[in-house]
Order: sequence, then C-alpha cells, then structure tokens
Amino acid sequence: MPHLHSTRAVKFSAYGPPALTNATCRVFIWAYLPHQADDVRELAAAQHAMETGRLSRGLQVEFRAMITIRLEPPVGWKCIGELSKSLHWLGDMERVFFDVELDPDATEWSALCRARIVVGTHVAILHFSLPASMVGRQRHRGMDDDAADVEYPSSFEELAPPVESVVIPRHDLVFQEPVGSGFFGTAYKALYLPTNQQVRRLDPVRVQ
Repeated sequence: MPHLHSTRAVKFSAYGPPALTNATCRVFIWAYLPHQADDVRELAAAQHAMETGRLSRGLQVEFRAMITIRLEPPVGWKCIGELSKSLHWLGDMERVFFDVELDPDATEWSALCRARIVVGTHVAILHFSLPASMVGRQRHRGMDDDAADVEYPSSFEELAPPVESVVIPRHDLVFQEPVGSGFFGTAYKALYLPTNQQVRRLDPVRVQ
C-alpha cells in the first residue's frame, strides 16, 4: 500500500463513443498512472469507447486525496444529472461518467467539451470532443429534404473598368531611391511635376 502522504503524477483522459444514433452521449473521465494507460484503453474498448482527450501533463495527487471533476458541456448540449462528481485516489485506475444530450431548443452546436479537474488547490482543464457526426445528424433532424427553395433578393450593378497603369516618360521623372522590388520590377521614389510619387521601373522596353 502506498504511503499515506505519497504523491504520484496522475494522468486524466476522456473516453466516449466514436459515433451515436440518438441524442444522448455517455463520457468517461479516467484517472490512472502512466503505466496503466494500456489497461484503461482495453477497459474502455470493451465498452465501445475511444479516447477523445487527455491532459498533456499529469497532476500530482496525494494518496487518498479527493478529486472533483466538473463537466462543462459545450454549446447545444446539456448534462443529464449532476455536473460535478468526486472520487478518492487510492493508487489504482478510477473513473466517473457523465451523460449529456443535445438541447432540442438550441440553434448552435459544438463538439468541443471540457472538464474541470480540482485536486486541492490545483485546477486543470481537460479538453475533449463529443461525436461530431452526432451533431451533424441532429442539427438537421426534422428538416424536410423536399422543402421549397428559398429565394433571396439580388441586384446587379455595373462597375467601372479598372484603372490602367499610367506609363510616364522617363525624362519627366527624377529617380531618388528604390523602395522595393519583386516580379514586377523595381519600385522607386521619384519626383514628377514636381510632386513626390512612387513609380515602378520595369524592363527597358516598358520605360520610355
């Protein structure tokens, strides 16, 4: 048995179904040690769940410490039951689960969810995803595929032709300094009648 005051770097992962056929979804938040990752994956696979998110770093958790996990559903979803659940860390794999469902009155949906993990004075945010295919199907649920097309007002405006480049005779320019270059040639700062201008100097064939 671990020492009462020993701490370990505990990993946290979210698991959920890859796809759904109804409006509900059960997600699991697992707490485990790094060497237990494969065991967690196998247990989740037996329940047809896949990893959908993981904390990038482990949290230092003391043996028998209380871990509180609060779900923060994304836009368009709501939690069925409690938003917060707790567990005691005893050095072995532990999990909590949350049931969420699509809000039938929502007009927007997101598949990005997160859980707030609190251990003592430390707080971490676990980001994970809900099945995106579920969002897409439910978003269009109840819509009539044969609904009439909607016409939107439109208008037509004839625009003036673009302004063509003006070729200035070279003898009317006093070149001062280059200000840039590219595939078009070199751009110069120059004096012209007798104002400051920026001109493009092309190849000798174009410069008169």
